[in-house]
Amino acid sequence: MAEKVSLKPTGKGRYTMDAKGYTCPYPELFARRALEKL
Repeated sequence: MAEKVSLKPTGKGRYTMDAKGYTCPYPELFARRALEKL
């Protein structure tokens, strides 16, 4: 599964994730993977 999700820092310890166009459960999976990388 190729991820085309944008994770951008917005401040100290804060991020935004753009997962537009995806339906459940993919946004949750993307969020979990992003949090593991931080």
